[in-house]
Amino acid sequence: MGIEVQLGERQQLHVPQTAPPASRRLEPTTRVNLDLSLLIALVSDITHSPLPTSVVDAEARYVPSSQYREWKRKRPEACKGNNEEAEDGAPWDSNGPSEHSRALSNQALQEMARGLLDELRDRLVAVSSPTLEGVEFWTTSEARDRCLRIVLSKIGGRNEKQRVAALFPSANTSISQAEDAYWENSRYPKAFLPVVPIRVFDTVVPPPDLNPPLLSENGRALSPFFALLSRTCRNILIQETPSPTPTPPPPSDRQPAHSTAAQAERRGRPGAADDDEIERATVMKANPRLTAHTVQSMLWGAARGWTTVTANKSSVKAILRDIRASEGGYGWFEESRVSAEGQEEAGVVAEAAAMWVVDPRSLAEGMRADYQEEA
Repeated sequence: MGIEVQLGERQQLHVPQTAPPASRRLEPTTRVNLDLSLLIALVSDITHSPLPTSVVDAEARYVPSSQYREWKRKRPEACKGNNEEAEDGAPWDSNGPSEHSRALSNQALQEMARGLLDELRDRLVAVSSPTLEGVEFWTTSEARDRCLRIVLSKIGGRNEKQRVAALFPSANTSISQAEDAYWENSRYPKAFLPVVPIRVFDTVVPPPDLNPPLLSENGRALSPFFALLSRTCRNILIQETPSPTPTPPPPSDRQPAHSTAAQAERRGRPGAADDDEIERATVMKANPRLTAHTVQSMLWGAARGWTTVTANKSSVKAILRDIRASEGGYGWFEESRVSAEGQEEAGVVAEAAAMWVVDPRSLAEGMRADYQEEA
């Protein structure tokens, strides 16, 4: 029949060699998109203060003063249970100051293990240069406005208010002045990270025709996850009828930042009247676990093909569930991955990260045991 049968063991030479699948190494893009939780973390006392020397020191640092406790007692009940503040950096919990103090102490211990600014700098240096040339930080107008209101009007301490005003300097403040203000009283040297100023996108959401690019900024194939994230965010936002009312420009856009901060300190001082509560964020009808400004932030990062950094872990979990439900998965499979030339090294494939999740750093200066509000 013309069939040849060979008996014996197959020679090793004829055994097909299958290369193991390359592992992924996620890298941030040099243009970084920040949501509200990261803006709060960038001004937090926990991020900038000298590190505690021990667990005992961390626990003793955030024992609320009698001045703070009296102020907290007089605050209206409406301020309690604001989930957005809890997620984005100001956990006003219902279990009292002791629970809040423990949360802040735990964040200080996290900072001891790995500083937020150190983590950001190390990862960005790896994809840019030791001078961080070309690195930019961006955010949405809604995230900026809410951050300014939360920090300046209500919760931030003196240094936290100064830092947030420096991140978004007024027209009559030079970049050098803003940098000096931001890094003052920080344990880090000036310009340790090029966060001043934070750049702001022109519109609340990207134009309909702005879609994720095929290649990342370094010429590598961009993961299809960016397109899935962009499409899911747009689908969530389009279900809002009517559209959320845009937040009016913050005070810093209408007058110098130093006068805004002074007015906010008078309103935010313990014992002062709360004449304008922070407007609650719009909750998405498609997913009540998501707020409009969070989805807008994710959409901008995805549409640009940039990494979005967030400390809002619950929102990341919620959007991932929505993506899986609507798209059936998160992007390409390993066997269908197409690597750009020169991308693969020692079995490792570098890939732009769509989301970068870090531990939260809440506003904490007003909770310090040694904090005294200026008269």
